[in-house]
Amino acid sequence: MGSTGTGTQRHSKRPILVKLGRGAPPRAKILAGSKNLKSAHCDELKKIFVKGDSHPAVRKEFARLRSVAEEEKKKPENAGHVITFSFKDRAVFRDDIIIDDFQPVF
Repeated sequence: MGSTGTGTQRHSKRPILVKLGRGAPPRAKILAGSKNLKSAHCDELKKIFVKGDSHPAVRKEFARLRSVAEEEKKKPENAGHVITFSFKDRAVFRDDIIIDDFQPVF
């Protein structure tokens, strides 16, 4: 895909959401087959990665933690402190001390 007027190609990586219909193969079979893309002979297929979706409650909780981190950064009492959100640790930190963590409601 070229951008209009410049003649250059875009090389940005963009995620694509694929929804499986009722007649589609099972989700586990598709995710298992996606591992074969890395060993494909075509260089373009080697750049494709498939990631399973997370539960809506998990996505909602991560959104809540991101907003907590942003709100904590705006508070005047946190002016000299480092506020971070760690996706790996599933927590919001203030100077390496957990101030809020992952609490999903299923």
